[in-house]
Amino acid sequence: MKRAIAGLAMMFSAFACPALAEDTLSFESFTLTPNVGTLGPGIEGGWRLNENWGARAGINGFATKFTYHDKDSDLVNKLMLLNAGVTADYYPFQGNFRLSGGVRASANKITGKVLNLRKHSRHVSVIIADPLTNYTLRQNTIQPYIGTGYQLEIKERVSLNLDFGMLYAGAPDLSVHSRAERYGFTPRQINREIDKARNRLAPFQVYPVVQLGFNIKF
Repeated sequence: MKRAIAGLAMMFSAFACPALAEDTLSFESFTLTPNVGTLGPGIEGGWRLNENWGARAGINGFATKFTYHDKDSDLVNKLMLLNAGVTADYYPFQGNFRLSGGVRASANKITGKVLNLRKHSRHVSVIIADPLTNYTLRQNTIQPYIGTGYQLEIKERVSLNLDFGMLYAGAPDLSVHSRAERYGFTPRQINREIDKARNRLAPFQVYPVVQLGFNIKF
């Protein structure tokens, strides 16, 4: 009887040890996450190190055109989002909720030109169709990130991934090249308008991050 119990115990140990090892290593799985959001569409690779910690790295990019109709002109813009970063994740409850911190390298920028400039006088209004002013708006190259996130399991190897956070992008850098003096605008008037634009942009130093993706576990 003792030999039988000992044999059963050895058999149980033989099966239990690999199972426990598998449970321990289940966190050490690589995930690939296609995502989309305020950073643009992208892809991210992640690694759950243990119950409390994980790490991710990814890249996002997007380009589009848009026109802003100002009071006396049309601002024709090209937007380019291109950024990459690394993120450390802390899981305080050892589950799917996480707190995140990291850093991104950004090449985000807006380039544009002023079209259909309308100059008014007492008796006549003149529309200057040709672009007299070109500008470029950039964010800081290095941007710290803080946020939170959650992943909701859909299938055994697929889960919905949500990220909410913010990047500190700093005061936007605005560079302007204007030829408006050809039409009677003085350098003082031109610089005053540029200063107004910089003052309007100055408060926008935080960039919101909302990302939705699907984790695919390997």
